[in-house]
Parts: sequence; C-alpha cells; structure tokens
Amino acid sequence: MLPLPQTPDPELLDAAERPEEASELVELVRVPVQQSQMFCWPAGTHVVALRGQVQLTETPEWQGETLLRPRFTLRAHAGHTLCRDGWVLVLAHDDAVLRVVRPARQALAPAALRGAASLWQRALGWLGMRPANFAD
Repeated sequence: MLPLPQTPDPELLDAAERPEEASELVELVRVPVQQSQMFCWPAGTHVVALRGQVQLTETPEWQGETLLRPRFTLRAHAGHTLCRDGWVLVLAHDDAVLRVVRPARQALAPAALRGAASLWQRALGWLGMRPANFAD
C-alpha cells in the first residue's frame, strides 16, 4: 500500500500559498527589445514597467460606430491598471521587465453555495419537479 501524501499544516504556509487568503497574484514578465507578446489578463490587473519602455494595447472596444484600441506607453517605474478583461498586446521598445499584479478570484463561501442550492430546490418545487425527476 502506498503512503498517503502529507498535507502541510496551514499555519506553516504563508498567505501566497493559501488561496483562500491570497489577495493577489504577482508575476514578472520579460519582453526582449522589439518583441511583442500577448497576454490574457482580467480587469483590475496592475502592470508596472520595472525596466525598459513598453506599449500596452488593450482589448478593442466599440464606442458608437468607432472601434477604439486603448494604447498606453509605460516607461520604467510607471504603471497602468486594466479596466476590462481580455487580451493585451505588450510591445517592448527596450529590453523590458514588467511586474504584473492580478487580482485573485473570489471563491464562493460555503454558506452562499448552500443558499444557492436551497433556492434551486425551492424553484424546482414551485415547478412541481423533484431533483430525481429533473434527470429524466
């Protein structure tokens, strides 16, 4: 019989290793000179140029009959926060290093999940259905 993997004690983990307590996700991105890369980042992501100069082109959006592609130039130590989810094109004018801080996804609390389940059960009851009949 194989031994079961040991789960580390939650008290010994720091906040970055505990998803329920982590408030943000941080990563470093390197983009070589005259190169471009695309990233899919959520709204609220904060991008800071630690070194070099980059141009960020956000997801296009329609305003009336005009398609706009918001563009921002970041020099060293400048930052920008994304307003919308979507693909971002990063073009490096110099060798660049970016610090990307993405907001953590909020997990649903168990009480909220129980509340949603009871709402579904009541809705099925109003329709004269039981969960067993729903599968038929």
